[in-house]
Amino acid sequence: TPHGWVEYRISRDNSKTWSDPRPFPYSWDAFIEGIYVVSVEKAVVCDDGTIVAFCLRNDATSPWCCEPWATPMVVTSTDGGETWGKYTVDKALAYCSNCMFSVINYSKKIDGKDAIILACPEKKTRKLGVIRIGLYGEDNVVEWKYIKKVTDSLNPFSYVYSCITELSDGSIVDLYESDKAEFSLKGYNIDELKVKE
Repeated sequence: TPHGWVEYRISRDNSKTWSDPRPFPYSWDAFIEGIYVVSVEKAVVCDDGTIVAFCLRNDATSPWCCEPWATPMVVTSTDGGETWGKYTVDKALAYCSNCMFSVINYSKKIDGKDAIILACPEKKTRKLGVIRIGLYGEDNVVEWKYIKKVTDSLNPFSYVYSCITELSDGSIVDLYESDKAEFSLKGYNIDELKVKE
């Protein structure tokens, strides 16, 4: 059931020491208001030091934490996590919210811009797995430009939890699980992922 809020710690010395836990403001405020419960799925750091936190906002009155389908939200910090800006809804990110997603910054530019790569089940089921490429624009707002289908609606193999990583040659590897706890591992070069919807 939905309860609680997110806390985080900050390290300024490459993880040798850590700050005391502090509440993530957006999650804490939602908890106090009692309307939504907010989780932080993943966070990435941009080249300029901005932290982009990808969150899910769920109905706090629902008996199950992931229904009805949650809303993808983005919150940023420009001072290393000391303070956070106002949340924004990522309307372009269609996402099956009753499942985690995996996201990384890409080490090279794509189409001349800094890029982020995200893997998740699409829409409202755990069947259609996709890998998205987002390009950072002004104020580190992400434009989700490319989307590669990993599974499709005709493939009975589902797409649940996933983990993506970048190899030394710049290719992307996606390890994902089915609802039967079977695992698949697929690799792609960037050109293979640059598919427009």
